[in-house]
Order: sequence, then C-alpha cells, then structure tokens
Amino acid sequence: MSSLYDTPAGSCTAQLVVSESEAYVAFSDDRRPRGPNGEPRIARLLHTTDGGLTWEATPWRRSLLSRLRYPGFPNWPPEAVIDIALEPEGLTITHRDEHVIFEPGGESLWKSTFRGSAWSVRKVRLMDYERRDHALSIPKVALTLPPSIRPPNQALQPTDAPSARRG
Repeated sequence: MSSLYDTPAGSCTAQLVVSESEAYVAFSDDRRPRGPNGEPRIARLLHTTDGGLTWEATPWRRSLLSRLRYPGFPNWPPEAVIDIALEPEGLTITHRDEHVIFEPGGESLWKSTFRGSAWSVRKVRLMDYERRDHALSIPKVALTLPPSIRPPNQALQPTDAPSARRG
C-alpha cells in the first residue's frame, strides 16, 4: 500500500484560486522534529491577498471545543491537505489521518474549518480502501496560479511550531 510518504516532501498537494489576487496553496513538508506520534510530515497552508507579494502561513491552532470533542485525533496539524474550499462556514480543508494509533476503526477522512483564528474539525467517514477509496499517495499537484499571482517562495519553512502539536 502506498501512502502520503510516496509524495516528495515539499510537494504542493492542494490549491484554491479565489480571485486574480487571492489564493491558498498547501504543501506537505518534512516535519522536524517528528510529531508526537512519529508523524514525518506537516502541512503548510499559505494564503495571499495581494497577488503573491506576500504569503502568510495559516496557523494550525484548534478551537477549544474542537479539542474537547476530539481530544486524541485527528493528528494535528494534518500531514497533507487534500482539498481547499471556501464555504459559508469559512475556509475548509479536507485531510486524512495517516497515524491512527488510538483512533477506533482506522484511518479517517476529516474536514476542518478555519473560523476567526482557530480550526474546528469534523470526521467525514472512515476510509474504505477495500471499495470506495484508493490506497494511493496524496497526489502532488502542479502549482497553477494565474499570471497575476506570484508563486510562494519555496524556501518558506513550516511556521507556528509551538502549536504544531496534537491539539
């Protein structure tokens, strides 16, 4: 079975172009030191509103209610973002839980929504590798921004290290 780790570190895994000057881009980077459960990757979600002149990392801080509802999982921050969307509730990402040491039932698909300054998480469903889902690596996507948006500097490092723990 292949996994997220078949995708090269630093790969773009999702993107969303909002306008000619606003976009979100997600990368999956090496995580050093490794996460509390040995997670070797960490997602980096960047946002620009000025055509790429500046890119800011979205913090991985979870809301108190989210941490109370799901104290042990999903692994947080995610290792990779599969999809990015703007929904009425806020910025929403889709990700899966690669390290599921204590999660009953195995690996799950999650949606997390950024409201204000914190994320709330919700479990979508268990992954079904026998039928519905493919046990494939997170796809590396080509960064395709409009000409009006400069791509982010790949030298940017994952930020928000103090909150890069589970919770």
